Amino acid sequence: DDGYNGTQASMACTVIDASGIPSGDTLVSATVTTQLTHTWLGDLTAKLMSPDGSVLTLFSRPGFTEPADDGTGCCGDSSNLAAANPLTFDDSATNDPELMGATLTSAQVVCLDDGFCDYFTNPGAAATPPASFADLAGEAASGNWTLCVGDSGGGDTGEIPGWSITLVHEGAAVTEPPRLVPASSRWSLVLLGGLILAWVGFGLRKH
Repeated sequence: DDGYNGTQASMACTVIDASGIPSGDTLVSATVTTQLTHTWLGDLTAKLMSPDGSVLTLFSRPGFTEPADDGTGCCGDSSNLAAANPLTFDDSATNDPELMGATLTSAQVVCLDDGFCDYFTNPGAAATPPASFADLAGEAASGNWTLCVGDSGGGDTGEIPGWSITLVHEGAAVTEPPRLVPASSRWSLVLLGGLILAWVGFGLRKH
């Protein structure tokens, strides 16, 4: 939608509530899996906001070396993202998101057509630290984790059908059985011995 200007207000955002984690627990490590649908992925910037307010850029306009994190300039990679082919961001991954879609055409989909589905984080021109999930270690694990996606190009639309975050945290030992929640709540929370898996299943459209 050509609306991204580097601010959170110019992005489409959705929240996972991890308040089920004990408030004194701190983060050890994290991974994020995104289910995004968008044409021309090089328009996109994706950021993760922690409960403590840190902002980790997962990727920033793949295929385009932007002079600043402000949405200006053109153009990134022309391949596409599809929710049916989720991408996972993990410090242990070996693929650079700056090269996402580099071998694909504008008719092809990342992960589906190139087999590259796991990436480390690359903030590009965005402010650091944090530059990786490791930089968030020691922060509060409990609270709201927010995924925001900004679009720097006109003529393409997309949505966030879902995303997930896996948080490994430490503190007092906690062991609980899985919690059952109504389907209408659109998310579930499982807390087992310090590992939390949180899933969100609603859509958020950004034009």
